Amino acid sequence: MAEEQKPFVFRVSITFASEQDRDELLEAWRPVAEWVKENEPETLAYEAVISDSKPTHVMVFERYASKAALDAHLNADIVKKFFAEYLVDEAPWRKAHPYELAFETFNETGIGHLHR
Repeated sequence: MAEEQKPFVFRVSITFASEQDRDELLEAWRPVAEWVKENEPETLAYEAVISDSKPTHVMVFERYASKAALDAHLNADIVKKFFAEYLVDEAPWRKAHPYELAFETFNETGIGHLHR
C-alpha cells in the first residue's frame, strides 16, 4: 500500500531595506498571488505576512498538496517571470532594491493543525 502523501510547505523570508521597497514588491506580487488562487487548486495556502516587530521583514507561507504541486507552481510561466524580474540575484529590481532572501522547505508531520 502506498504511503499517504502529506502536504509540503515552502517558506520564503525577505528582509527589505525599507517599507517602501517591501510595499513595491508586494504589489508586484499581488497578480501572481491572485493567479495562483484561481489556477492552482493544489496550492493550499499562499500568503504574505509582515512582521509585527520588524515591518521590513516579510514571510511568504506556501502550502502545497504535495512536493509535485510545488514543482508545478515553480514551473508556471507567471511565477518564473516574477522570479526573473524580482527574485533572482540578476533581477533588475533586486539590483536596484537589494534585500535578503531565504527559502526553506518543510514536510508536514500531521501533528497539530493548520486550519479548522
